[in-house]
Amino acid sequence: MIALISLRGMGMLPVGSTPEELADLIKKELDTWAKVVEATGGCGC
Repeated sequence: MIALISLRGMGMLPVGSTPEELADLIKKELDTWAKVVEATGGCGC
């Protein structure tokens, strides 16, 4: 319960999902952040 309160305090809302939905989210986030790293000249290390 403390973790849930802490997450909500940071503006996050934890939700349940399937493993496939999580995999899709991770892929989308990796694609997004890879573009940010590339655009800012980061090495991605």
